[in-house]
Amino acid sequence: MKFPSFLFVFMALYCTIFSQTTSKKKAFSEHGMNVRKAANYYLKKKINPSPQFSVQYASLFSGLQGYRKKDTLLAAKLIKRLYKVNDILFYRLMRIRLEWEFRQHVQLSPLDSILPRLKNNIDSSKYYYMMGLYFEDSMYVRTARRFGYVRVNSDGNEIVDWRKMRSFKFDDPRLFELHNDIDIDISSNHNYSKRDPIADTAILYYKKAINLDTSEFYYLKNLLILLSFVGDDAETQQVISSNLGNYTDKEKKWLKKYLDSH
Repeated sequence: MKFPSFLFVFMALYCTIFSQTTSKKKAFSEHGMNVRKAANYYLKKKINPSPQFSVQYASLFSGLQGYRKKDTLLAAKLIKRLYKVNDILFYRLMRIRLEWEFRQHVQLSPLDSILPRLKNNIDSSKYYYMMGLYFEDSMYVRTARRFGYVRVNSDGNEIVDWRKMRSFKFDDPRLFELHNDIDIDISSNHNYSKRDPIADTAILYYKKAINLDTSEFYYLKNLLILLSFVGDDAETQQVISSNLGNYTDKEKKWLKKYLDSH
């Protein structure tokens, strides 16, 4: 799989984030930087023992699908560096995500290994955020493979063609043909909407992350990007309205402005 964590959620917040984007996603774009510059930020600067989401983090995952070979080599170098700070949860999760991106094979097992290391709500929120990314990327990859948006790389392996995926409409009725063989349940009391159940699961995990750490505005933005992408304006408005009291004046202003646009 290809993480997206990733395609589109890090095409918008990333594009400078996950690679190609729609006009709605562009509304979420923040001031970003070159992907290589972001990678070098982590390679050259002494890694902060109190890391957090930042412009550098978002930019690092922007446009990943368009990386050239030398960009991939740079990412491999950063992954090696991140292994040296494996005891810091944030950087372990960053490394797992980079490995997902470049191997185009998202697996739950690396995240499962994180569970014993979760010590508090902040740690758990980071884990749930990554779970949201996992399921979101699963939705994109599943859809791409189902409808033939794939190509063969230089190694002869079939991978998702993310450039072609830019043209896919997630309100396509064919998408719901995939629902019959999906068995996902992280909340027995949850009634799935008419969306792809995998998208619903990603949304639920993002909400869990937000509930555990309301101070992390990054989580909320990624949730809103996904809701915007699947075309759920009603829930977008509900999420914004219910979270206005949790953030700074600047963040509230951003949310109100986006709310007014829907």
